Amino acid sequence: HRCLQAFHGEVDGLPGPFTDRLTAARREEAEALLQRISRAVFAADLEDNFLHRGWLQRWQEKIPAYLDWQIEREAQWQVAGVEIKATHELPLPGITLQGRLDRLDSDGHQQAIVDYKTGHIPAIDEVESGEAVQLPFYALLNEGNMEVRQVSYLALDQAKVKEKLALEEEELHELSRAIGERLTTLVDKMRGGAKFPAWG
Repeated sequence: HRCLQAFHGEVDGLPGPFTDRLTAARREEAEALLQRISRAVFAADLEDNFLHRGWLQRWQEKIPAYLDWQIEREAQWQVAGVEIKATHELPLPGITLQGRLDRLDSDGHQQAIVDYKTGHIPAIDEVESGEAVQLPFYALLNEGNMEVRQVSYLALDQAKVKEKLALEEEELHELSRAIGERLTTLVDKMRGGAKFPAWG
């Protein structure tokens, strides 16, 4: 996360960011910068932590695939911000949701939220049933800004770097609205002293 934060945005003490549009012609330059950033991010941990050496090597092997994905993505979306703190007021006094968006992209009219994933990615039925709430929750957090058209996971720890489980437009807005309503209902009931079952 920190490597990509520095590649796409300002991070004190780290090289970067890559400020121009990423094209095939500038791919080599971009890869050199991301490799430099990666070595700087991991530098403090490499001397005494063998596990971190493995993580660095795994990440460096993914850099070419990430850049391929980024070049393709820039045909529509440009990075608008990274590691963004976001808040959203529920329609209840004193209740504010808070979170951090890994990355926010824009096409000038709409926004897309990208969540970097190096571990488990929920199944689509978990998301659609409201059990896995992370993606629609991000859209809820960003409500009130430019319209969010898409929220997706970017799988960074698989054979190919690619988007997984993208929620878009009507489906995204419906799930986000339902989660907001459910949170509001639950908080209101808790304030009234209601008890909930485990995992309720």
